Amino acid sequence: MKKNLLLLPLIGLIVACSQSALPKIDYPAKFNSADQFVVIQESMPELAWWQQLKDNNLNKLIESGLKNNNDINIAYANLDQARGQLRQIQLSWIPFIGLYGGFSQNPDFANPGTFYGIWPQYTLNLMQLPMQQKQAKYNVALQQAKINSVKLTLIGQIVSSYMTYLAQTEQLKLLDKLQQDTKLLIKIRLDALKGGIGVEQGVELLKSQEQQIISQKQIVENNIVISQNSLRYLLNNNPGKIITQNQFMTINENFIDPGALPTTVLANRPDLKMAEIQVLIANEGINISASNLFPQIQLDRFMGMQSNNGTLGNPATPGAFSDAYLNWQINPSVFGQIEANNGQYKAATYNYIKTVRQILRDVDNDFSTRNHYLKKLTADKSSYDHANKEYQLQNSLYTRGIISYIVVMNSQLLLDNIALSLNQSKLEYLLTQVMLYQDLAGGYNYESGNHLE
Repeated sequence: MKKNLLLLPLIGLIVACSQSALPKIDYPAKFNSADQFVVIQESMPELAWWQQLKDNNLNKLIESGLKNNNDINIAYANLDQARGQLRQIQLSWIPFIGLYGGFSQNPDFANPGTFYGIWPQYTLNLMQLPMQQKQAKYNVALQQAKINSVKLTLIGQIVSSYMTYLAQTEQLKLLDKLQQDTKLLIKIRLDALKGGIGVEQGVELLKSQEQQIISQKQIVENNIVISQNSLRYLLNNNPGKIITQNQFMTINENFIDPGALPTTVLANRPDLKMAEIQVLIANEGINISASNLFPQIQLDRFMGMQSNNGTLGNPATPGAFSDAYLNWQINPSVFGQIEANNGQYKAATYNYIKTVRQILRDVDNDFSTRNHYLKKLTADKSSYDHANKEYQLQNSLYTRGIISYIVVMNSQLLLDNIALSLNQSKLEYLLTQVMLYQDLAGGYNYESGNHLE
C-alpha cells in the first residue's frame, strides 16, 4: 500500500507533463483568391495533374524521376532506419540471454568452481518502454511523410525544369527570327540609302538592337543548358542533353481549375503532417524523460552446472540462483530533462501553427498569382492577334504597291517582339499552375498507370 502511495505523485507528474492534443487553429472556410471551384473526382494526392499538359515525354521523365531520384532514395533509406529503430525497441521486450562457462571462486555465487550455464536477464522500465515504442512509431510515420514531401517537390521541379527548357528553346528560335528580320530591315535601309532614296537615320539603332538580340541569345542558350542539367540531375543522370521533339507552342496550358478548400489542402499536405508528428514526438519525449523517475524491474535466473567449492573439475552439480528486485534511482537531472523536453514540445507546437498559416498564405497567393498571370497571358494573346492582323493588312497593302516594304518589316519586328513576350507569358503562367498544384499537394501518391481523365 505504501509503495502504491509513493507512485501516485510520480504518476501525477507524468500526466501533468504530458500534452494531450494538437493546438486548435482557426482557418478560413475558403481561399479568398480562388475564383471558382471545379470538383475533381480524384483526390489531389493521387491526381496526375501534369498529364493535362498532354506531353508523353514529360510523363516518362516523371516516372523516371520517381524511381531514380537520389533525394527519394535517401528518404526511403531514412524510413528503413526508422523502422529498424522501432524494431530495436520492440525486441527490448525479449529477455537478454547470456551464455557463460569457465572457473570462478566468487563466494557471492556460492564458490562454483568449474561451471557453465545460461543466464536470462530482464531489465525494463514498464513506463518507459511503451512510450519509447510509441515515439518510434511516430518517427516511422514522420519518415513516410518526408517521402511524400520529397515526391511532391520532385514532381514540381521536373515539370518546371521541363517547361523552362521547352520555353527557352522556343525563345531561342524566336530570337533567331527577330535577328533575321532585323538584319533584313538593316539591309533594306542600306540598299535604299545607296540608291539615294533613303536616309541613314535609324540604321544605327537597328544595328544596336541586333547586338541586343545577340546578347539575349547568349543568356537563353545558357538557360537551356541549365534546364537540361537540372532535369538530368533530378533523374540521377550526368549533365547532358534532353532529347525531345515536342514544341513549347503545342503544350496545352488549359488546366482544370483545381477547386480546393482549406480543410482538404491541410489534410493532404505532407509538411503539415510532418509538423503534426513532430508535436507528437516531442510530447512523447516529455513522457519518456519523466518515466526515468519510475523504477526499473530486474528479473534474472542463472541455470547451469558446477564442480562446487571452487574446485577445478567436472561440472556435474546443478547450480542456480534467481533475482527479482526494483532498481529505483532518482537523478535530479531528470527534472532538467523534463523541462527541456517541455520546451521542445512548445517549439514543435508553434512550428505546427506556423506551418498551417504558411500553407494557407502560400495557396491563397498561388490562386491570386495564377489568376493574374492568366489575365496577362490572355492580354498578350490578344495583343499578338491584333499585331498579326495589322501585319497581314500591311503586307496586303505592300502587295498592291500602296506602302513600302520597310513599313511591312517594321510591323514584322513588332510581331516578333510580341511573340517573345507571349512565349514568356505562357511559361510564367504554366509555372504558376505548377506551383498551385504543388501547394495543393497534388500527385505525390501517383502510381504508374494512373491517368487523368
